[in-house]
Amino acid sequence: MRTTGLTARGLDHLGALIVAHPWRWIAGWLVVLGLALPLALNAPQHLSGANGGVHNSEAQQVEALIKSRFDFPFAESYQVVIHHPNHRVSDPSFRKAVGQLEQILKQQPDTRALESWYHRPDPLWLSADQHSTFLWVGQAVAPAEVLERRVGEIRAALMPTLQKLRQQGFEVFQTGMNPVIYDVGLVTASSTATAEKDVFIFTFALLLLAFGSLGGALLPLVIAAGAMVLGLAWIGILARIMPVAVYAQSISSMIALAVGIDYALLFVWRYREERLHHPEQAAAIRATVLHAGAAILFAGLTFMIGLGGLMFAGITSLFSIGLGGALVVGISVLLSLTLLPALLVIATPLLDFPKPWARHLQRLRPSRFWEPLVYHILKRPYRNATLGLLVLLSLSWPATRLEINELDLTDLPATLESRQGFEVLKTMQVSGLMTPALLIIEAEESLLQPQHLTNLRAFHQRLAAHPRIAQVTSIAGIRTDLEAESFFSQLPMLRLLFPEPFRLLLSPDDQLTLIQVIPKDLQDYDLLVKLCAQWRAEEAPRLAQVGLKLYVGGPPGLTLDYNLATFKPLPGIIVGVLFATFGVLFWALRSYLVALKAVTLNLLSVGVSYGVVVMVFQWGWLPGVRPTAIMAYVPLLLFCIIFGLSIDYEVFLMSRIREEHLQGVSDAEATARGIRATGDVITYAAAIMCLVFAAFTRVEVSIIRQLGFGLATAIVVDATLIRMILVPAFMQLAGRWNWYPGTRH
Repeated sequence: MRTTGLTARGLDHLGALIVAHPWRWIAGWLVVLGLALPLALNAPQHLSGANGGVHNSEAQQVEALIKSRFDFPFAESYQVVIHHPNHRVSDPSFRKAVGQLEQILKQQPDTRALESWYHRPDPLWLSADQHSTFLWVGQAVAPAEVLERRVGEIRAALMPTLQKLRQQGFEVFQTGMNPVIYDVGLVTASSTATAEKDVFIFTFALLLLAFGSLGGALLPLVIAAGAMVLGLAWIGILARIMPVAVYAQSISSMIALAVGIDYALLFVWRYREERLHHPEQAAAIRATVLHAGAAILFAGLTFMIGLGGLMFAGITSLFSIGLGGALVVGISVLLSLTLLPALLVIATPLLDFPKPWARHLQRLRPSRFWEPLVYHILKRPYRNATLGLLVLLSLSWPATRLEINELDLTDLPATLESRQGFEVLKTMQVSGLMTPALLIIEAEESLLQPQHLTNLRAFHQRLAAHPRIAQVTSIAGIRTDLEAESFFSQLPMLRLLFPEPFRLLLSPDDQLTLIQVIPKDLQDYDLLVKLCAQWRAEEAPRLAQVGLKLYVGGPPGLTLDYNLATFKPLPGIIVGVLFATFGVLFWALRSYLVALKAVTLNLLSVGVSYGVVVMVFQWGWLPGVRPTAIMAYVPLLLFCIIFGLSIDYEVFLMSRIREEHLQGVSDAEATARGIRATGDVITYAAAIMCLVFAAFTRVEVSIIRQLGFGLATAIVVDATLIRMILVPAFMQLAGRWNWYPGTRH
């Protein structure tokens, strides 16, 4: 076997080692999988639902100042909602039930404060019918992943009492942002497990159709299962070192299933083809590792580059998703290039078992459709290229109307405890309490000087005047009925009469003050995030002119920082991924034009995905799907994942066309032969990958549904319109420039 190039020599040597010692490779992987399985099973409990924050962001500055300079107990908090259909909050039975809950909550090690209607009789704490109220529990500030785990522990502590109260007709729900995120993690884990089971069943049916045998169908599933176990184990290890988003589990599972099956399908398919040309099994295995292995290696490398773009966003959760996804792809490549050929050495007879099935099912070949279509396209390249581009641009156009929105709790299943608690708070018009904005104002000297207090009172009034703000809490809000001069003159007395606000909202040196802004409804969260941006843009400069510095934080400030951090590096990430992908494709295919064409068509795949997500989820054009928020990180995730996945088919197809080209045939014939040879495997691989992503649209979390739908759409378009229509049209149009500066060997 004649090989050239470092990559080819390395793959040929690897193939020889596998053929010589297949059982060693199998035993080695079994040991690795055995060690990884416990880590994979325990990984979900270490994942975090929070985004992990943005390094050195303004919201993180607020969090640090609150922790170090204030004794404010509600910077981290949750709500326990209590409702009874018959009893009023003022009834003794209701008071007794609340007292039992208070007793347990006060015993929790991280409880710093607890407020209720019984401590502070205020209409804010009561529903209109007075049958509902809530406890507001302040927690010790801790990392988000710690607070999320505490949700389960607190619920477990409350459970015995809750069971007794429910027997008396009470309904009790723990809610707040950390309980919501905790419940999202539970839903994501259970829905992902269901999706994975469905995928394996239906994928097996498609693989059976593709290979016409049980053995051929089982091998890709074995590789995908191994990739899932090892990938989740690595994510579990990462989660012990750094915060890892709960979405990483679903996304890594999608990627492991998709690329694990994809690469194994390509490898086994090429092996069956090589067996026709190499009577000896060893030679067939080595040829497959050489040719299919190169395609898998370069496809995996480009996919890892795409996912690597997420690691430069400066956001902990996206970094963890990008790193975890890249590890999953790397593991899939290693399994496909080592374990799979070792299994083929000892299991080749199973590839045609049972033979009657193989004979009949192998006649079902999509290439019978693609081959005549390719010749038709090659005859009329201009018309077909123009029509294809018009279709892609039409589907991409809605992406120009993409709107980024924020958290929408109504997307969550109604059965979740945090969602049920939110619904009660919503009827009370205080659900905004779950996501208050926290503002800090700093002065170089005491804030209690008359000029600073005047500006603070004016700022407080501007905040409170907004129609969607339910409550503003600050030292400037004490006795707003007093005129400014009376307030200044009575300040010592006010500090004696109202010591609590001054203790909680003023730093010991009087140079910083904390302001809490609560919207009327959590549905106004998007508005509150926009208000945070407005305060930074308008109020901060206004206050700076009078010697005051404004910091805007809290959950909406953190979301604003997250959105800014997502979009600010996006152009750089896109350019970096494009150039890196172009470089790898040029290295693999030795052609500037082919690499440039692949990058350009991949951008169109991303555009189509964006457009379809907008039509389905933002505009609600698909029956049964109501419009919902598209969050800031969805476009970035789609770009990085789609760009890597779409390159797979480009590498599979163009590697084969280049093989034919190097044999001396014309470009048109090389294109036709390449599509004839890969049309079946690309069609089946795309169908399987589409099935994988479509299964994840059933996950009851909107971001995973949007990703699943967008990825499935991109794969369908990429494997059909782009690879089988536009690629041959452009190959025909480029003519002799296709392989510049590469040469025939």
